[in-house]
Amino acid sequence: MTRAPAPHRPHFPEPIAGRRRRLLAPIVLVGAALIVVTLLSAWVFGNRPALLVDTGAAVTYGLPLVKVLANLAAAATIGGLLLAGSFLSEGDPARGRAMDLSAVSAAVWSVLTGVYAVLTFITIAGPVRAGIFGPALGQYLTQVSLGQSNTVTILLTAVISVGAFASRKPVPILILTVVAFAALIPLALQGHAAGAGGHRTAAAALWLHVGFAGAWIGTLLILVITHLRAGPDVIRPLLRRFSFLALICFIGVTLSGAISASLRLNSVSELVSTDYGVILGLKMVVLVLLGAAGYGHRRWLISRLPAQAGRWNAVWVRLVIAEGLLMGVASGAAAVLARTPPPAGEVTIAVTTAEKLTGQALPLPFSPARLLDSFAVDPIWLTAGIFVIGLYAAGVHRLRRAGTAWPARRSIGWVAGWAVIIYLTNAAPAAYENYLFTAYAAGHLALGALTTFLIIAGRPLLLISRTADVRNDGTGGVRGWLNAAATARIVDRLLHPVVAAALFVLCLLTAFTPLLVNWSLTDPVGHQWNTTQLFLAGCLLVCALNRTRTHPITRGTAATAMAVLGAGVAVLVLLVGAAPVFLPEWYGVIGDGWQPAPMIDHTVATVTFLTIGTLFLITTGTRLIRRPSQPGVKL
Repeated sequence: MTRAPAPHRPHFPEPIAGRRRRLLAPIVLVGAALIVVTLLSAWVFGNRPALLVDTGAAVTYGLPLVKVLANLAAAATIGGLLLAGSFLSEGDPARGRAMDLSAVSAAVWSVLTGVYAVLTFITIAGPVRAGIFGPALGQYLTQVSLGQSNTVTILLTAVISVGAFASRKPVPILILTVVAFAALIPLALQGHAAGAGGHRTAAAALWLHVGFAGAWIGTLLILVITHLRAGPDVIRPLLRRFSFLALICFIGVTLSGAISASLRLNSVSELVSTDYGVILGLKMVVLVLLGAAGYGHRRWLISRLPAQAGRWNAVWVRLVIAEGLLMGVASGAAAVLARTPPPAGEVTIAVTTAEKLTGQALPLPFSPARLLDSFAVDPIWLTAGIFVIGLYAAGVHRLRRAGTAWPARRSIGWVAGWAVIIYLTNAAPAAYENYLFTAYAAGHLALGALTTFLIIAGRPLLLISRTADVRNDGTGGVRGWLNAAATARIVDRLLHPVVAAALFVLCLLTAFTPLLVNWSLTDPVGHQWNTTQLFLAGCLLVCALNRTRTHPITRGTAATAMAVLGAGVAVLVLLVGAAPVFLPEWYGVIGDGWQPAPMIDHTVATVTFLTIGTLFLITTGTRLIRRPSQPGVKL
């Protein structure tokens, strides 16, 4: 398929001084970050009592400096990939510059992570003789969890750097963007997230916070650098797209930051009575000011200001420099905050089995009332639910404003589906899944096998195709990506009912193997992996069932799909029900005499598998039977 050439973009040359003023924005950002780190480090670390092992001022003050530079390099890496993949066309020279900057930033990120790992090792180990420094550092990087996290980040960022130089095509850019966000996961598993009582919630909130902030800062940073000579006719469409991204990031940073703060502060008064609270308060003020700057972007620079090169550029430069200053202050504060201990809560020693396994005490014994008053916030699924419901409502509003009807049943299905998902991942099933296998089974099975029917009933792809703007500049956009996916051969194969059924059964069986359940219970990454793969496999299956409306299938294909699903559910029930207690080293001992007993819990879980599996098979079979089937017609 040939791609239409990118339209000619006029450029409005401006004086050299004007381009230099634009370049001030990234300089101000980095400079402000370094100054804030230096000042806050002197204030926080200068008041600390002397440690038994003093590593020296170079390490003490060097760690946050390296940290903030690594964070900015990560932001530039993510921003360059997002800009190249979503904002710029393949024929635009700025796309090549954005990828080059992303590659260089990833290399800098990798090197700075290595420096940070060395400084962290010195902080932990203290003075080490030169003869054993190398072996000791190698052992730290390969055998200690904190060092292993740094090693993973170094390797992933090196891959991003090489990949960004090697390919500029859309699919590789998408893969590199996913890898860039994945490279932030080790960061989220370190620091205060690792020490928080709710480790899973803290790690997820920190990953979201760093990811949204990196996308926000990095995209603006690379946009300014790659468009130093561009005029308002070129910048304004890009700013409109950036404005939407900034709004999403602002909401994400605010929500994830609020969740993180609630885990680390014992009361509001600690915002002014502790070092940690004061720095956090500074970040909150800067976030509000950044929100105001984003409002200025959308209200004046994009919508109202005439496209007169001189006046437009002057306002654009001032606003970007102001944003760069605020982002630098926020970045510097974040780097010092990561090295500042949060207010000390009540120190407890793990005594019970539950405290040793999860770091938390047993919740109240389960009863029907706990279905309404038990919560365990999952920031990722909560944020996703809020975003998709909000975006769906905005799309429906846009359709109705244009005079196009949208059935209420679709909106009800979408909102109901995501409301159930938010409940399953943030309320009683999530709160008790570490202690009752029944809660774990019910939550994951309902998420993957039942809620997806409600989600797909909302017809979100159809809504996007009717409301997303059509881009004529060669950048594709959401609508272009959907059209490309609809014509991709691999998507056509995945949406075959038998293939989709086989993939769903594979994900279902692997999700409930003892290995993956144990990974899910002990590691935040495993928890998100198990939940996400079940949800995506369920969505794929329901999409395949709905596709038979326009792609009739043979009766044999329908029977084969049902046989695969039925066999999968039967095997799952038999495998789970065969043992007296599932994962006895966890669910068999975590209760310490808590009711219900492990064997009763396991029996109830087996009945839950059978009940939800039966409902799932009935719903799926009804969908297949009601679809038009034509003998001899193939999908």
